[in-house]
Amino acid sequence: MAKDAAFAKMYRPSSMKVARPAPPSMFACFFVRDLVCMAAFFTLPPQLSAELQAVGATKVAADTASQFALPVLVQLPASPWHLLGLHLYNSPTATPRERLLTIWRQMGPTVAARMARIVPAFSVGQGL
Repeated sequence: MAKDAAFAKMYRPSSMKVARPAPPSMFACFFVRDLVCMAAFFTLPPQLSAELQAVGATKVAADTASQFALPVLVQLPASPWHLLGLHLYNSPTATPRERLLTIWRQMGPTVAARMARIVPAFSVGQGL
């Protein structure tokens, strides 16, 4: 999370002349994002694998599908938390409506980028 705060400060809007301290709400958003991701990376694959095996998949197929799919798919619920944390830093006076609109507009590219970044590390790497 310290890295996220450093990136938020480095890539702050040009209108923000001096980096300000990261608000606790930003760290809370990053904590939720990381909690959701870690559950999908490490805790949920065995559970999903068991469910897939219960409906007829082989153990190898179920394990492989779980390990590849969950880290990628979890980016759908994790990315809004990531974007909200950044928006809390970059636009401290934004209204809730402005925050939702910004997150909505940035969701597609953010989810795609986060999914692409996760595949090598947590899908392919975890499956080896």
